[in-house]
Amino acid sequence: MHLITMISSTIQYPLLSDDNEVYKDCLSKWTCLLVDEFQDTSKMQYELLRLLGAHKRITVVGDDDQSIFSFNGADSNNFEMFRKDFPDLKEVRLQHNYRSTRCIVEAAAALIGNNLKRCEDKQTVTDNGYGELISVKECRNDEAQCCFVIDTIIMNAQKISLKKAAYGDFAILYRRQVTGKIFQKALRLRKIPFNVHGVAFYRKKIVKTIISMLWAALDGDDIYYSRVFKALFGTDKTEAKKVVEYVDKVAKASKIGFLEASRSVFTAKISGMFSRRQLACGRKVLSVIDTLQNLVRKECSLSTFISTVVNLVPQVSSW
Repeated sequence: MHLITMISSTIQYPLLSDDNEVYKDCLSKWTCLLVDEFQDTSKMQYELLRLLGAHKRITVVGDDDQSIFSFNGADSNNFEMFRKDFPDLKEVRLQHNYRSTRCIVEAAAALIGNNLKRCEDKQTVTDNGYGELISVKECRNDEAQCCFVIDTIIMNAQKISLKKAAYGDFAILYRRQVTGKIFQKALRLRKIPFNVHGVAFYRKKIVKTIISMLWAALDGDDIYYSRVFKALFGTDKTEAKKVVEYVDKVAKASKIGFLEASRSVFTAKISGMFSRRQLACGRKVLSVIDTLQNLVRKECSLSTFISTVVNLVPQVSSW
């Protein structure tokens, strides 16, 4: 039995509808289908599901009230289509909310109830307490929203300071990563300590790599060159670390910079320390740095330069 957790549009619809042999092979391979977040599927994805699900062994999981990606092609009408195309379905409704307070559950139900296109007879309930009242604040942009939230945290922290409350008593919830970036920047500027659940934006490996490449193009400190080598040298982290450590030793022993030492090490045709493959990898990293520095000298536009840097990261990450 095969389980599919996502129906992808990469399988071309005409291939299944026109080629009977391919179609039968898919049906025999994927004997059971499971589609999660069904409210996010598009019309094309539903048609693909309908074809692959001719055996009627399908489970879809979703909630039409959570369909918020129509701008990206999602169609909540797929629920109704599914009911018509598979009339023998067994529908299981999970309407007990264990997470939110009763105030939030009731407010959400009252708001969503105005949607006439939603599934009928939905009654979400909870055994939780009523909780605090909901407050609504309209902000003109992300920066204004950020200032409002941080001001509110500071004000409340001052009010309860007698109880030895710390900033750790507060949490900021956001949906988009770009929003988290704005909050992190603002919190740093206002000297408010914080922790990020997950990896902070500027601590992400890809972001640190891009920033290091930008500094390397501008003749930055040795630490940025070493980071570029660690990130772009190859997929083996242990190998990349050993290479960087060796080049760093050469640089310190010769009292030269990391970039100059790396050129000395990797431009050699034969090395008693590295294999030909490793020398080739080192030369490729040096070529990337040279390319970026040449772009800076040509005074290309900032957007062009940053785009080049971003495009180079996945290109060399597979070495």
